[in-house]
Amino acid sequence: MAIKANAITSADRLRASLSKKNQGARFLTRQKADQKKVVRFLDEPGDEGGWVDFREYFDEDLNRYVPVEDDTVLDAETKVYVRYLTNVVDIFENRVDPLVIPKTQMERLMKWYDRNKTLTDRDYELTREGMGFNTTYDAMPADDKFPRDVERFVGQKSNLIDLLNAQLEEIDTNRPTASSTAKDSDTIPFNNAGSSREDSSQTVQTTRNDDANEPEQIRSLRKTLVKR
Repeated sequence: MAIKANAITSADRLRASLSKKNQGARFLTRQKADQKKVVRFLDEPGDEGGWVDFREYFDEDLNRYVPVEDDTVLDAETKVYVRYLTNVVDIFENRVDPLVIPKTQMERLMKWYDRNKTLTDRDYELTREGMGFNTTYDAMPADDKFPRDVERFVGQKSNLIDLLNAQLEEIDTNRPTASSTAKDSDTIPFNNAGSSREDSSQTVQTTRNDDANEPEQIRSLRKTLVKR
């Protein structure tokens, strides 16, 4: 089993993926409709193992999102969504969550990254408004940067690739059979059952000044945002 996901090795690589056209396990955390989250990012774009971009689709029978594997074959009508995954400290809950970030929200974060040259020096307020194809996301940094004692949370970070693979294993184990009720929402637990599909195909133009001294990890991440 091989999940169709890529470790983000630089901000350039992440940026390139944002402009692509959409083509038992510990649960992933997603923002619910009209929810605000205040988080502190634990890794910079390009930190080894800190960020992953992946694809997923909504399975009508399971009533949940399913990560795309390398050998997944989907029909032409199936919408595939670009997602990003990273470990964050949820400030209100005082814990580390593996947070799924939609493409449009990631574009906003990369704008702030380009401005501040970091995502880890301050808290960010992440917002989601609306549902379905009327969903909009935003990301706003705190006005001032300030230190937080995040070292105590480092040991709570998930291995992101392993976590995505665990989602597939859990889905395969619990996938409904012909004799089961395919629409039973209790068949597979999901920590955001109220979440609906949103359109992540919109592309927000991002601009920056090229820095010849920018690390290769950051440059390759940006490439994931601009590839079509």
